Amino acid sequence: MMTEPAPFEVYEEGVYLHGTKAVLEPGDRLTPQQPSNYRDDLAMSHIYFTQTLAAAAWGAQLAQGEGQPHIYVVEPTGKVEDDPN
Repeated sequence: MMTEPAPFEVYEEGVYLHGTKAVLEPGDRLTPQQPSNYRDDLAMSHIYFTQTLAAAAWGAQLAQGEGQPHIYVVEPTGKVEDDPN
């Protein structure tokens, strides 16, 4: 039986997660300028990632597209900013 991920609980220290409906392969790079999940007329200038499984699952469920939600382990390569939300 699957259990819901606990909100605000760090998945694993030092591991970053990204939720999406895109199918990615190891080595693929996530790039800004993708359409927002919230506004069709807005291209994002950043990429969201998180240390919590709950937030990654939420992002995967909200992602645009017809595919199944996926959660990937990602490695930031640029400047990292904390989103106060």
